[in-house]
Amino acid sequence: MDQALNKIIEEFFFEEKILICPSRGVATQIMAGFQEAKGGWLHIRASTVQCLAEAMVEEQIYRRKLRQISAREVFYLIDTIFTALSDKGSFQYFQKHTLNSGMIRALSQAILELKYACIPPLGLNTGQFIHPRKANDLTLLYRQYNDMLEEKALVDGPDIIGMAMEDPGFGQDSIYIVFSRHDYTPLEQRFLRKLGKEKLLIIGDAPVYGAVQPQGRLEANYFAKEASASQFSWLLDIDHVPEHCSRPADIEIFAGQSHYHEIYEILSRIAQDNITADQTEIIYTARDPYLQTIYNVCAKLDIPAVFFEGIPGDLCPPGIALKGFLLWILQDFLEVHLRKLLKHQLILVPDKGVTGSMLAYALRTSKIGWGRERYRRIPEKRIAELQEKMHTTPKQDNHGFHKIKIYKSLQALCTSLLALVPDIEDGCIAFGKLCKGCMAFLDNFIKPGSEEGGHYVSALKEKLTTLAIISNESMPLPEAVHKIIALLTDTPYGPSGPKPGCLFVSSMGSGGVSNRNNTFVVGMDGRNFPGTEMQNPVLLDGEKSEISGRLHLSGHRLKQKLYDFVLLLTGLKGKVIFSYAAYDIKDDRRMYPSTLLLQALRLKKADSSLTYQDLYAHVGQPSGFGDGMQQDIFLDENGWWLDKLTGQDSLKEGTQSVCNLYPWLSKGQKAADSRTSSTLTVYDGLVHPRGDELDPRKNADFILSCSSIESYAYCPFAFFLEYVLRVRRPEETERDYARWLAPKDRGSLLHEVFHSYAEKVKKTGRPDRKKQVQLIYNMLDQAVARYAEEVPVAGEAVFAHEIEDLRRDLQVFLDIDNKYLHTPYLLEYEFGYRGKQPVKVGIGYGQYIHIAGKVDRVDVSGQGYQVWDYKGGSAFAYHADAYIDRGRQVQHILYAKVVEQVIKKEDPGAKVTACGYILPTERGRASGKGCVFRRDPCADHQWQQALHCLFDLMASGVFIRSEEANPPYLDDEDIYGTEQEKVFIKVKVEHSEKLENWKRLKEFK
Repeated sequence: MDQALNKIIEEFFFEEKILICPSRGVATQIMAGFQEAKGGWLHIRASTVQCLAEAMVEEQIYRRKLRQISAREVFYLIDTIFTALSDKGSFQYFQKHTLNSGMIRALSQAILELKYACIPPLGLNTGQFIHPRKANDLTLLYRQYNDMLEEKALVDGPDIIGMAMEDPGFGQDSIYIVFSRHDYTPLEQRFLRKLGKEKLLIIGDAPVYGAVQPQGRLEANYFAKEASASQFSWLLDIDHVPEHCSRPADIEIFAGQSHYHEIYEILSRIAQDNITADQTEIIYTARDPYLQTIYNVCAKLDIPAVFFEGIPGDLCPPGIALKGFLLWILQDFLEVHLRKLLKHQLILVPDKGVTGSMLAYALRTSKIGWGRERYRRIPEKRIAELQEKMHTTPKQDNHGFHKIKIYKSLQALCTSLLALVPDIEDGCIAFGKLCKGCMAFLDNFIKPGSEEGGHYVSALKEKLTTLAIISNESMPLPEAVHKIIALLTDTPYGPSGPKPGCLFVSSMGSGGVSNRNNTFVVGMDGRNFPGTEMQNPVLLDGEKSEISGRLHLSGHRLKQKLYDFVLLLTGLKGKVIFSYAAYDIKDDRRMYPSTLLLQALRLKKADSSLTYQDLYAHVGQPSGFGDGMQQDIFLDENGWWLDKLTGQDSLKEGTQSVCNLYPWLSKGQKAADSRTSSTLTVYDGLVHPRGDELDPRKNADFILSCSSIESYAYCPFAFFLEYVLRVRRPEETERDYARWLAPKDRGSLLHEVFHSYAEKVKKTGRPDRKKQVQLIYNMLDQAVARYAEEVPVAGEAVFAHEIEDLRRDLQVFLDIDNKYLHTPYLLEYEFGYRGKQPVKVGIGYGQYIHIAGKVDRVDVSGQGYQVWDYKGGSAFAYHADAYIDRGRQVQHILYAKVVEQVIKKEDPGAKVTACGYILPTERGRASGKGCVFRRDPCADHQWQQALHCLFDLMASGVFIRSEEANPPYLDDEDIYGTEQEKVFIKVKVEHSEKLENWKRLKEFK
């Protein structure tokens, strides 16, 4: 290649020379390599067929106000036309399906291939296809496509070339240089021949023995192939390597345990052999998964790398941000998507004094959840609540002012974002308006942050502009969103040629011309290379043969792939390292080396008789972390640690070395060891309180609620987390398509309705049953309206079903209220909260505790007062013969004692004669046990000993995990330990003498 260019430069020294390649970047690499080898050039520039054609018709395009579309935009245009024709019933052969992208892609490729082969719609006839209807449908679609281009003032690639060839001033007095190795379509070949005429110089490439040059290549007319032959020319014909080329090729082959290990091993070898990054090129055979894997590994290890074809747009910050914005729209504005954009600072925020993290927290705790309207209403409501609180607070609260500022900033941000989103009607959205909204999002909320980011945003906006012109029809929201996501993913971020100090990464189609001394070819497994070539499902090989010999068949493409691969290798210099991944983690399947790897080994060893067994023996154990291979250089600390812990010279006691360096890890290790020991320790829940701080009988400041006491009886460790350490899981508004209200919210709503109804009965007495139902249903509707403002509705059907369930529960409540309950006296009586004093309750033996709580209902009858608590769950845990249930049911008796003290202040002779639990729901009634569980408030012997037993445990620092309970965070291993650790704890609890009281507590019924 260099020799040919040098000869051309000497022969046409003062004439303008244009080097034409499939991409300008490839041509630039060739010229850079030539400059390095030969010292420079004069009057030569790089271009492509498309760029030359565009330059020739640039004025005409501007004058006629045309817009050029890419192959991806052709796909969208074909999709639009196909949908319109299908909706009209114009097709007889093709049918539109819900998942249609595969067929649209095949149709787009077929039409572009026909245009590049200079075959117009009139060139198709029924005799060329397997069915006449197929010919008619494809012809109709092809014709409509051309008509749509003209109607919307659009031009595709073939149109640009055709316009250039029709220009009267077509052609320039220049030398045009092309390579016979590159594949050009019939239209492009016609363009080149007409453009260059006798000044078209076609440089031949190195020969490829054992293969035939693919059809459609330009025949060399300037440089003899034999002059540039290399060892790799005989890769497919090992037996005929001439003696002067018999030396072993500088080839290495290895395998990685996975794609990640394959790339990690390449970088390790570069470091191990002290190779500079700017003398190394990595060529991948498959974009997926190698492009993203290489990018991720290099980013993690902070290794500078440039990618010739760029990286997928959804990996760069602007692409991630736009994708998040689209997913937010797609999932009914689910706040978690917007929260992530704010948390990771991917979008600009309106106020300087407010950060993205602040807005993300406000969004999370606002309970917006999802739904477009809630982004207007909820922030407005929270601001009003905060302002009201500020108004009623006597002293100035700077924290309150700051929270108001955050919510106002969130409100402004949400308003601006929602203004970009077109209306969604019946699940459909105007595609063109959505494209324009995405462009405005990129303008107003994205700061590119770098030159590459700026180029990416500009390219994306240009493509979105074209899409808006192509299709402004309404379409299903998922289809519209996924089209734009595919566009931003396919738009490359940061494409670049080789740069000094940077690793260079390229594909099979563009690699091998960087003139670097070390080349790694990755992905040499049989699935990725040579792989298989499937025929176009719309335009079959048999049909192509009937239409024209200028169309490429699938079998020809596979041969072309092998031929081009060998040509790529012939142009390489220095060392070539082939590799493949032995296992695909994503697909959970073993991978096998390509046949080309076996050929490479045969070439290296100069032995055509080698087999796959020889190849496996040569490759050896696939490289990976902890494979026992001795290394001197490691890319990161993980590799070093794994090597030392698993290698041949592994550390005898790595744990102690780590613990000595990191004291916090030492404490963690001590906790893990203690949990698996045979002794009950502080790490199992046996703490050592300071004095009487955890004894509510002696520490008046240790105020408990009935729920907290019951929580201890269920699981002391859960009590310790929530009531001692004050650890609570952050609340999430999660979307559940099977229900509207979570159990906690549902119970609160029913409690509100029960309270409202009882208040009405207290004032006016009980009406007849018909009016009772009407009254309580109206109260339910009011409560539902309030809750619907706070808790977003997942779906109308679920919402309606849940309302019916609530109504049935209210019918159960009315049955109980009429049959068992009396006149309400106290409702929702609260003590110990919101500035109210806790109540001191005697628990026998001359001792007291201070408790806080809220009594649901106190009734009065001729026999005295009755204290009741509503429960929204099932009756599983309630029994007629149970009283305190191992300390898990204390609410009835403690509330009875509290109420009796309160009432006696006004009525000294007052007495609570009954207490207990009411389960006024269908779920409560379903057990058949009944819905009312009455307890005797005078049975002191049945509860006082149990409470003292429980408080003795609490005071002594027993906060173990109960195996019988299902406490909060049960699935969190970092809280409760692994399953094995739980087993150890259970055994220790069962055999510990210190826990006799815990065993005794279980005996109290």
